[in-house]
Amino acid sequence: GEPLPLELQLVHRPTAGFPGKQLVTVSLLFNCSMSPMVGLKQTFPGLLQTKRKLRAGRKVSRRRDAGGSATLAQEERSSSASASGSAGGFKQPAWYMPNFNPQLQTFVRNSPPIFMDATTEKVPKAEPFQIGDLYAHGTFAMYRGSQTLPPCDENTVWLVRREPIMASNEQVDALFYRLYNTTDGHGNFRTVMPTNQRPVEFWTATKRTFTEPATPPPGQPSAQDLNVWSQDAITISKAASDYARDINARLSQAAVAQHQSFDVVPVLPPVMGAGSPGMPAAAVAAEPPPGPEGDIWAAKQI
Repeated sequence: GEPLPLELQLVHRPTAGFPGKQLVTVSLLFNCSMSPMVGLKQTFPGLLQTKRKLRAGRKVSRRRDAGGSATLAQEERSSSASASGSAGGFKQPAWYMPNFNPQLQTFVRNSPPIFMDATTEKVPKAEPFQIGDLYAHGTFAMYRGSQTLPPCDENTVWLVRREPIMASNEQVDALFYRLYNTTDGHGNFRTVMPTNQRPVEFWTATKRTFTEPATPPPGQPSAQDLNVWSQDAITISKAASDYARDINARLSQAAVAQHQSFDVVPVLPPVMGAGSPGMPAAAVAAEPPPGPEGDIWAAKQI
């Protein structure tokens, strides 16, 4: 299909308490009324921009349209975006421009970062980032693939929106030309890659109203605290179960050993009575007489 000037990728990473490294990346395509892609010819392999050079502080395009005249409108937009994107000269896109997108504005409120750099954007309460507006009423192609940066681990679920989202020319330019100038006019577009027999499903998104949970009264645990406590309770119960299983195994082994000891019949020497052959005379004399005389005999022996 026709390439669009801007793609926004929202990467969802697993939070604490959810094991694994599976990522979910939502790809959103943006367009505007005057796309900076107009007049660009595709170069191999898959680079959709042609290289520009600085001449007297201004970027000059080598591209010309079918009639041979330079694309002046694009040149003016490129110079404006380059100047506004320079250090200390970034100008926030105006909210009153046609096709202004409040959600994309979150990413161009300040100067976008360059490659291998990062920035943190604070979202004011008066202008919340409504991510549902970017997903609502969209059709998404879902497949399992890899990350776009080396080592390109295959641990990503991709959701690519089919319908482009409109934004103002200034908003698209702020991100398009930042990538364009950072890559020295080559851009970061890639050719269409094979699916490698990956199944592709199509999902539809429906916007729902999210009701923020009520703040618990003072002294009562929050939902996050309850989640942490429940995880601790599961860990403790598992440890107790393992300990009880170990005690049961030990008791079973002791019972088996005791039972086996009862089955062994001890071998005792034969009992020889008085007058038995081989009985020593002293032993015969030491045997007490029967009846009351035996008690008298025992008292004398003591």
